[in-house]
Amino acid sequence: MLLVDKKDKGVAIAWACLLVGIAIYMLFRSRQHLGFMVVDAVGLGNVVDELRQSVAFIHLPDFVRYCLPDGLWTTSYILFADHANRHSTLRSRIAWTSVIPIIGIASELMQASHILPGHFDPLDLVSYSLPLIMYYCIQIKRYKI
Repeated sequence: MLLVDKKDKGVAIAWACLLVGIAIYMLFRSRQHLGFMVVDAVGLGNVVDELRQSVAFIHLPDFVRYCLPDGLWTTSYILFADHANRHSTLRSRIAWTSVIPIIGIASELMQASHILPGHFDPLDLVSYSLPLIMYYCIQIKRYKI
């Protein structure tokens, strides 16, 4: 189970990254996104709208509004996947922690190549890549690969 353990601060950091990413997305992004359909479906639309009104005076930089949530969610996934596979081989841990970041990286590159619809943003590419690169560097240092 993914509960915070004194020995694994990574899970607490993963939860924090996930929640901060969700908060930025819900409070500062367009209400037209898919996530808001879910919020409305579970009956929290009014609560979110009130929270959005209370922070409407805050103007975040575009990177924070549009790219940082992706980086936070990627970091969260990596930490949760690493925790879930902590008793597996290093090869297995690296494989599982790489799945979502590689999908994000690939989707950005396919947008750049006009294979996928959407707007390529190099900062999105950084947001998906940097947490994975940092994870690889930590593993290389930890296991002296």
